[in-house]
Amino acid sequence: MKPNFFPKQLLLFFSFVVLSLACQEDVANEELDLIDKDMVQATELADSYLASSQARRKSDKSITILKYMDGKLWFATNTDKKRGYQEVTEETVTAYVNPGEHVFWFSGGGVSDLEGIEFDAASQYQLVNSPEEINPDKMWVIMIPEDREIDADGFLKYDIIYQIQGNEGEPPIRLDPKLKVSQ
Repeated sequence: MKPNFFPKQLLLFFSFVVLSLACQEDVANEELDLIDKDMVQATELADSYLASSQARRKSDKSITILKYMDGKLWFATNTDKKRGYQEVTEETVTAYVNPGEHVFWFSGGGVSDLEGIEFDAASQYQLVNSPEEINPDKMWVIMIPEDREIDADGFLKYDIIYQIQGNEGEPPIRLDPKLKVSQ
């Protein structure tokens, strides 16, 4: 009489299939964890703003997410996903933008209130409008003018004015990075 290996082989095959599916689910869950929820929310807000604004055409957009972690302010932009989050300093260029592009700033994790975006006097002179708060405490926007000549160096210095979670009631913090406008 021959031993019957079919049920063992079938059991081994089904075990392999179940294990493979479980591993695929773990990979899918890891990919979902890597999605920046702040960037998703900011992109939705920016798209909603652009759809409801008086934009003549579909506008390019640069979205800067600001997060407060480990005692420092960090940023990431939708146009440079490879670099991830980087610390904001006064030498930081938070975005490389083109004339006609909308620039958005969004308060992500650890930032409880994005109180303002203020350009210095020389940079504000080159802009048509001041930044506008489009979602209280969360998002600001400005459009880089198409019909204005930006200074030869192309830098626009500005201040990020923000509060961190747990420090409400304290004076706001100011950091002064810059934008680089392509010529």
